[in-house]
Amino acid sequence: MHEKIKILIVEDEVLVARDIKESLQELNYSVCEYVASVAHALKVIQDQNPDIALIDIHLKGKGSGIDLGKILMEKDTIPFIYLTSFTNTLTLSNAKNTRPSGFLVKPFKQLDVHVALQIALNNFAHRKIDFSHNPQDFIKSGTPFRIQKVVNYINDNIDAKIQLADLASLAKMSTFHFSRTFKNCLKMPPLSYVSKIKIEKSKGLLCDTDMDILQVALEVGFENQSYFCQVFKKYTGQTPEHFRHIVAASKNQRP
Repeated sequence: MHEKIKILIVEDEVLVARDIKESLQELNYSVCEYVASVAHALKVIQDQNPDIALIDIHLKGKGSGIDLGKILMEKDTIPFIYLTSFTNTLTLSNAKNTRPSGFLVKPFKQLDVHVALQIALNNFAHRKIDFSHNPQDFIKSGTPFRIQKVVNYINDNIDAKIQLADLASLAKMSTFHFSRTFKNCLKMPPLSYVSKIKIEKSKGLLCDTDMDILQVALEVGFENQSYFCQVFKKYTGQTPEHFRHIVAASKNQRP
């Protein structure tokens, strides 16, 4: 069964937090909780293990969103995106120093949040195979370079039928060793990653083109529409048609 992405909302305006929660649930995300303080946020992170946090920079009471961001930067266990109504230079400078995965300036639309979340989660998942993130780890072992080579191949050939044996051969590993190493780096099996990337590309096509569902399925390497719809629903909890409808409705709300 597909597990929904769990999101923590750190926002002290209850109505705003509730609106964000409802918007995310429409896109099939799971909101584990919305909280109004740094201390409460840290407790939820410890107890419920969310996948990502949306944090208002300006929280009332003890501790700001930037204070929470500093803690999460040091822990490096989940990505976080700042929410803010203020874009002055000092605020942005202080926030930037905590290495957030993104910024959303209020008011924002449903699609803006969705895109920001997907980019943040993808970048966070790849941080351990990014040479610039932690070069010392790469100096000690050549394995991450091999995995990065495979990831690049998948991304460049997502419209093709990709086999596990071909990926293992590209990495110059046995199938078993490759699968284990890939999962250690990206926290998912190789073919699950392939399916995830195919679905992410298909979301873009559903959002930005007028292709029918069959055309989208073929464009991302599925042999038929039925199997594409099955995999899409497994990873998103929605049919492609429903996803396209939600995105179109969000676009129509824009001023």
